Amino acid sequence: NQDAARMDTIVLFDKINFAELKTLVNSVLSSHQVELDHLYENNLILNIGITVYRIMNRFPLGDLCGLAQGGNVQKLQNEKLIQEMRCKLEARYHIRMDENNTAFLCALLTGFISDHKRKPEPENHTCKHEFIRDMVKEALAKASSFYMIDIRHKAVEKNLIMHIYEMINRCRMHI
Repeated sequence: NQDAARMDTIVLFDKINFAELKTLVNSVLSSHQVELDHLYENNLILNIGITVYRIMNRFPLGDLCGLAQGGNVQKLQNEKLIQEMRCKLEARYHIRMDENNTAFLCALLTGFISDHKRKPEPENHTCKHEFIRDMVKEALAKASSFYMIDIRHKAVEKNLIMHIYEMINRCRMHI
């Protein structure tokens, strides 16, 4: 995979093989019937890699505004996914994830996969937040007009809506 090969060129993270990390993360997600869009997958792998690297080098996470107490973290439908991901990361990288890092991992996974679980959304999927859909349509229309190209395709619109929705979720969790 070309993306995995490019991710391995990140010299800063010399102790982490991103292609291997991607395989590990995808195996856990697959075992829970979770599919991610390609864009979300690469972002999730990078964020998990940064988290593992930080733990390996003993850079503390801190409290993250009470995430560890569960105040801002919505639960994934399948909490076993989080525990399996934590156990595999700890075993492979010889790290211990404390309560704060586990809460951060939970927030990452929740933010990236909450609306991508099971199967891709059907074409007639209605956005949970109408204002996001309307905002995206307006932005795409303005961009199309400004650049004189038609980028108002259903796939682009749907992916942008989901990206913004998940970005808002991550912002709510302060990550």
